[in-house]
Amino acid sequence: MSSGWWLCELNGLPLYVSQVDDTKARALVVHQYPGGSTPDLEDMGAEAHITRITATVWGEDWRVQLRALEAAIADTTAEHELFHPVLGLLRGRVRSLDVAHEEATWRSAQVRLEFVEGALVPELGTVTSSPAVAVAAVELAAADARAALLALEVT
Repeated sequence: MSSGWWLCELNGLPLYVSQVDDTKARALVVHQYPGGSTPDLEDMGAEAHITRITATVWGEDWRVQLRALEAAIADTTAEHELFHPVLGLLRGRVRSLDVAHEEATWRSAQVRLEFVEGALVPELGTVTSSPAVAVAAVELAAADARAALLALEVT
């Protein structure tokens, strides 16, 4: 591979990256009123950090590499770990994977993946970047456990 590639990893699987795009944004609610000239803005906090990566799997075993990548993404039991070529280790989930094949490069595939940084909430099977949601899930589980104990004491 040319020296213009970055080496990146997703769950320990190497990816030869040609482009990385990161998006960090604020969640804003725009309030507009009839006759008003300027809207009011309500800042709802940070949106999730999104990383979009364009990479190539190539070589004699490119199909094996692609299947391993698809299998790693399909695992919903754990967070994905992305070793970002600039930012280092990120934890979250891959939201999407696009695979492109070209006749001219038949021993390779170009992959584009979208990674959302956040913490996995196991009870819900979702990813969130908010510690408050994780705390709420733990409190809900504790309340369910207390209710079960009270039910046992009553009987």
